[in-house]
Amino acid sequence: MSFPVWIKLALLALFVSPCVSVARTNAQSNKSSPLIYGEPDGLTGGDCEGIMMRLDFVAVADKDTAANDQPIIIVARLGGRENARGLNRRRLHQVAGYLSRRVSKGKVITAEGERVSGLGRLEFYVGGRLNLVLKIRRNRDLVKGCVPAG
Repeated sequence: MSFPVWIKLALLALFVSPCVSVARTNAQSNKSSPLIYGEPDGLTGGDCEGIMMRLDFVAVADKDTAANDQPIIIVARLGGRENARGLNRRRLHQVAGYLSRRVSKGKVITAEGERVSGLGRLEFYVGGRLNLVLKIRRNRDLVKGCVPAG
């Protein structure tokens, strides 16, 4: 059974509107505490769309923050039993390339932080506050093969 175009458009509007609302709500709720993803086993890089959605939440939070002139700072931290600093650099390059296409040029700053126990992580600071933490499975890239390097 084929539906008229106006019904298809109405259904599309019903689907898209809540998605935008969720993104805005998540961005606003992050002002009190950061979102943390990847517990207990860590993200594997297999959920490309999920990772990109979470990075889009960071971009939305940046646009909604009162301190919009501040940079987005991404700090990569190696986890326990991770030794390759190149792994940190790859993780940073992958997410910074994606975010740089969604916010003002030169707004994304990357850094390598001290090692943490447990899972390696990427921390995203927006408006000077911790907004998002992505915990990553040991010795894994976060989005390898998902996001073209920027």
